[in-house]
Amino acid sequence: MGDTYNYLTNEEQDIEQEIKSTDIDSSKEIDELKKILVSDVLGKMTVAYGEQRAQFRYGLRIDGVQQSAQQPIWLNVVTSTNAQDRADAIRMGMGMRDTITLLLDMSDRTLFDDLRMYVKTYTYLMRTDKNSQSEVRQQIISRKSVANERLYTELRTRIVKAAANGEFDYNGGKVEVKSTEVQARMAEGLGTLIGRYYTNFSLLGGQRYEETDLARIIMNASQHQPGMLDGMNAVQDKLDVPADDVFAAVSRDKGKGMVATVKSLLDAYGSVPYGWPYAATLACIGHLYGSDRITLTLDGKPVQRSEAARLLRETKKQDSIRVDLPRVFDTRKVSQLRDFARDFLGLTAADLPSNAIDLAEAVTARLKREAESLTQLRVRNAQFGFVQQLDEPIEKINYASGMSEDWLLGDFTAQETENGSEELLEFKEDVIDPIVAFLNGSQSRILADGLEWLKNNKPNIDYVSGTTASLYQSAEQLANDPNILPQNQ
Repeated sequence: MGDTYNYLTNEEQDIEQEIKSTDIDSSKEIDELKKILVSDVLGKMTVAYGEQRAQFRYGLRIDGVQQSAQQPIWLNVVTSTNAQDRADAIRMGMGMRDTITLLLDMSDRTLFDDLRMYVKTYTYLMRTDKNSQSEVRQQIISRKSVANERLYTELRTRIVKAAANGEFDYNGGKVEVKSTEVQARMAEGLGTLIGRYYTNFSLLGGQRYEETDLARIIMNASQHQPGMLDGMNAVQDKLDVPADDVFAAVSRDKGKGMVATVKSLLDAYGSVPYGWPYAATLACIGHLYGSDRITLTLDGKPVQRSEAARLLRETKKQDSIRVDLPRVFDTRKVSQLRDFARDFLGLTAADLPSNAIDLAEAVTARLKREAESLTQLRVRNAQFGFVQQLDEPIEKINYASGMSEDWLLGDFTAQETENGSEELLEFKEDVIDPIVAFLNGSQSRILADGLEWLKNNKPNIDYVSGTTASLYQSAEQLANDPNILPQNQ
């Protein structure tokens, strides 16, 4: 396809000239180059990085012009064979830490001239109505079409070679790439960009995480005890470092008066300088939550341990799950609440959570059950006047069960607190336990029978007087006395 027409017929010369005269937009050449680069050199435009094989999407620029949707990192392909243009491209790349430059190999000097001629020929063929041509011209056009398809195949091979032999530069410096196969070279070059741009990616320590690991990570963190021998939990140890970084981020937000969310953390750690995979950030959040270093709340309610892994993975919930630091409570007050749970509710150490908030929630739930149980007991035994003594402790138990966790872990156990733990323990000893013991004993049946006899014989008393009537009245008053049971002293 030179400038001479040796051995060409007049018709061939005419068509050749028509093709050369075809106007094309320079963007058409770039479009064809982009098409070949994507199909034969770059593929899906993602690169797997590190031992985790973390997937990073990248965008394409050709001679500095964006050719794809916005992406966090970029490959800029330089097509010029001019030494000054190439030097300028390297210089322009200085300071652009999100971009690595690929200077295509210069040895194929006619590559882009032939690419331009391919586009011109293709455009000409698309614009020409073949059926309206003479038979001779139709034959020539058909041969041109076949030759152009062959040229396109050659161009693909030549562009792949130019990319495979090209030079990578990052931030003004040459990048050494050992791979020889073109896609491996692209991955290696882009891997260099990722390593230098996402400087905190290495905090993950080479450990790979999956979303399906989350429940196990939370459980392991909750069971992990300080002082375990080195190497007993390798995954746990590797999570400590990146999780500490996430904890620091939550703490910084707290210090600024802000509360992080699962989504805000995923966004932050998916960006520069981290670039962490989605599952890795979730693993860190789960690790911190399992070890009680952070709290998770959804719609104002604490996330339950059994639901945490599922909720953390629900993308629609992540923006609503707040990540905060646990409230710090007086250890003495926590211990006193634990003692109250043992003495008043009969709970053992195995029944009580180690976490302060979980402990308060457990006490609240059991207080509500205790109030319901005593209320039912009072209703079943309403014939006994003394069960009225249960009304006040039931009211006070309901009051305590309706208070906040902060109150239970603070004022509740103070001696001077109204409706506090000391008052409830006194009611348990003086009122609740004696009444429950009596109603569960044989004497309650005797008293019930006596009350029944008094009720059945009341009509007969109307016909007697004197000592018998007085004794009946005394017995009736005694049986219905709300204070008939002696209180413990």
